[in-house]
Amino acid sequence: MFDAYTNDEAWWKELQAVVKAKISVKQSGDDGEKAAKQKNDEEMTKLLCTVSQSFEVDQLPFEYARSIDLMLVGLRQSFLLGIIRTGDYQEVLPNLMGTASSQQCFSRFMRVQFNAAIIAWLQVGQRREYGRLKETMKDVFAFCEQSSNQVTGSFISEFLVKDILQAGAQGVKDFRANKVKKLTDYFNNEENAVNGLNPYLLRFVASYLVKKDSSLLRDTKNCLATLINLHLCCVIYFQDPPLTRKLLKSALKLISFGIKNCQTLAKAGEITAIVQNKLVKLVTSGIDYSDESTSENKRLTAQQLLFLEIHLQIDAL
Repeated sequence: MFDAYTNDEAWWKELQAVVKAKISVKQSGDDGEKAAKQKNDEEMTKLLCTVSQSFEVDQLPFEYARSIDLMLVGLRQSFLLGIIRTGDYQEVLPNLMGTASSQQCFSRFMRVQFNAAIIAWLQVGQRREYGRLKETMKDVFAFCEQSSNQVTGSFISEFLVKDILQAGAQGVKDFRANKVKKLTDYFNNEENAVNGLNPYLLRFVASYLVKKDSSLLRDTKNCLATLINLHLCCVIYFQDPPLTRKLLKSALKLISFGIKNCQTLAKAGEITAIVQNKLVKLVTSGIDYSDESTSENKRLTAQQLLFLEIHLQIDAL
């Protein structure tokens, strides 16, 4: 799925430049998380000031009507989520995803709700809905795993392929085209919220499948290598140190899954796809792990150490 990208010479040069600037350089002191948080806080304050200064009284009726529309949409979505959370899954879910078309609508609905919950958490610190939504998705996945219904039983497989792998491939193209840096900016766009892949959703689904020792990671063609690639692409494009660390730890779990299931995956050629992965080699080989720069009081960052661990884990394959 990523061959077309890694064989694109222009894109490859862009990636090399980003990796050199963002990943390769050792830092003094901490790994930049405090500086990144301070910068984010400053940008949020600046945004609030800009919005307040641009407010015009004659626009009040329009803004009021728009706010009411958004509130009503949010209430309808919350009502549907409430039904899903509290209802009997045996009755509710087959009705919501009784056909392939309705299953796709349900998947998009859950993705949009996930994006909205993440934005609310990152922008205003409201984490409660994000936590509740993750629990709901776990319950839905668990029900579908046990379902004898052909449509609901295939939900996780379809969600993985269409809403993670395929959406991720398109997402990488968008990240490149839009020079995206901040997750909140990218997913505040309605089209991106519907069609794009949120890195937090990527991490959530990958972690769920690894924890469940899901056969989907073994049986879906190029799944493991593509998931690892998607994690690394999000690390490269989004300027978010806390998210970067979470994505790298999630990628490590996927590689550990590969080590655990090495024989099965090797027969299907999946291990070769990981070991010969050009993107993995780019981000892990671009770091100088020597001690020559210690005289300059510089050291490896936390994320570079995670890249080193990824490198060592892949060598173990």
